[in-house]
Amino acid sequence: MATSAVFSAGWNLVCRLPESVARALFNFGADVAWRRQGGGVQILEGNLVRVIRTSCGDSLPDDEFGGELRALSRAVMRSYARYYLETFRLQIIPDERIKAGMRAVKR
Repeated sequence: MATSAVFSAGWNLVCRLPESVARALFNFGADVAWRRQGGGVQILEGNLVRVIRTSCGDSLPDDEFGGELRALSRAVMRSYARYYLETFRLQIIPDERIKAGMRAVKR
């Protein structure tokens, strides 16, 4: 099946599900991907180690980040899932809800 057909099916299906059900499914998918520790998650965690090391100091070895790294990588995977869920559902989210979530930043 072509990628565009998969996205089209995703758009149609996700928009028909109640938001709470769709969110639970996307979180479940993120958690499954995170637990499998595939290549994408390993790259993500490698990048996060560099970020954590920068904020904590360069002297800590990678194994010092264990629990913090795992919790952070899971949160990032769920953030990715939320991004895709909201992208699929954007066409049915009321304008007022989108505007309510926006913040103006003065520079």
